[in-house]
Amino acid sequence: MAVSFGFAFLFTYLVILALFGGFYVLAYFKKSYNTVDIAFGAAFPLAAILMGIFSGVFFILNKIIVILLILLWGARMAITLTLRNYGKDEQTGEDRRFKEYRDKFGDAAKWKGFVILYFPQSLLVMMVGFPVYAVMNTATSFTIAYIVGIIIWAAGFAFELVADLQMWKFKQTDENKGLIMKSGLWKYSMHPNYFGEILQWSGFFLVGLTSPNPWLQVLGMMGPITIWATLMFVSGIPLLDNRYKDIEDYQEYRINTNRLVPWFKKSPLSRKD
Repeated sequence: MAVSFGFAFLFTYLVILALFGGFYVLAYFKKSYNTVDIAFGAAFPLAAILMGIFSGVFFILNKIIVILLILLWGARMAITLTLRNYGKDEQTGEDRRFKEYRDKFGDAAKWKGFVILYFPQSLLVMMVGFPVYAVMNTATSFTIAYIVGIIIWAAGFAFELVADLQMWKFKQTDENKGLIMKSGLWKYSMHPNYFGEILQWSGFFLVGLTSPNPWLQVLGMMGPITIWATLMFVSGIPLLDNRYKDIEDYQEYRINTNRLVPWFKKSPLSRKD
């Protein structure tokens, strides 16, 4: 039996919050905040499935396709986080950003870790995934927007996957230790993986336009806008800039390469510094 979007969305968020809470308990005993990335990757498919179930009509092709894409997105993230060693503390294996937080929090890490890292991520899951949840909870059809959205998503997924594989291969070579990746897709964008991520959620926004509710269509813009703002100004690019701020090679790379949108030379579409 179908329920209202508002009730389904709220109930789903409570489940997602509980999921992050469970992974935080695990992080507490492991003394590593790396579990927040696992929770983030698992939360999107779980939320989408729950919203589909609440709709009362789950097993239709349009929704199954979206579920498969979300699962594929989560699998890529899980594999990437498992394979990569860069950005991790050499002694503990914890993401360097998270270790710095724990060291900074001290005794308050018992509660600050959840409030500052895990709780905001649960909100991010609901905001970024909004267009997907709108589709899963309402009737959908194969419109032009749906088809174009799937194509854009696929392009973004391929772009991010190739960028991640290129970076992984670069980091696996001992001769590249301490060097900045400037080849492949990284020659045309400083953050091709982020560009691919934004493309994927832009595709989901177009898919979300198949919802018959105009308000849900408009609110679906939260997906790509939130992920863009987060990567550009919060936890993505600024953290990397701060980490490499004293490395001359990185500063030269930053001056001559597009910030986000791939192009042959630095373009006006890149954020000016």
